[in-house]
Amino acid sequence: MGRFDVAISGKGLDPTPLSRVQKTLDEARETHPNDVIVATLTGLFIAESGPTGLRLPPNTCIVLDGTITVADQPSDDESEQHRLTQLVLMPSTGVASIAGGILDGCGRTQHVVNAPGAAVVVLDGVTVRRSGYNGITTKERHRSDRPVRPRRARRRDSRGRHHRPLEPLVGREPA
Repeated sequence: MGRFDVAISGKGLDPTPLSRVQKTLDEARETHPNDVIVATLTGLFIAESGPTGLRLPPNTCIVLDGTITVADQPSDDESEQHRLTQLVLMPSTGVASIAGGILDGCGRTQHVVNAPGAAVVVLDGVTVRRSGYNGITTKERHRSDRPVRPRRARRRDSRGRHHRPLEPLVGREPA
């Protein structure tokens, strides 16, 4: 397995839509199916309305020097069912990681990071804040071969039921 690097920069004070990042990651995965994708995101990135947020392809690493967040105000036609379920959806297979930066759900996402599948997930030096429910969810990860590894990660200001320091998670969230 090789490595393929992509760089995506936000433009000044104007946030870059996550749909642009998604398109770049999908194209990189299609053209380099056997490589690890290393995407360096610099600046401010914003999720538009919709249920998914950013869907990481398998074997993808995000190096974040900036913030991924949600639009401040819902659009007039945004209903409750079209709000984001998660800001970042981890893949169901392979390995995925996010290093650095801030993931901010602005209280408008159920989860900031959703890792429901069997991928190995690493969160390194990430600040996860203001989710509507869980900052990081690991539901359906009931086996020890499906690890989520937070390292130097911080969770802040989540309105949900989990308000304890992050620790390595294997299987379900710790009690």
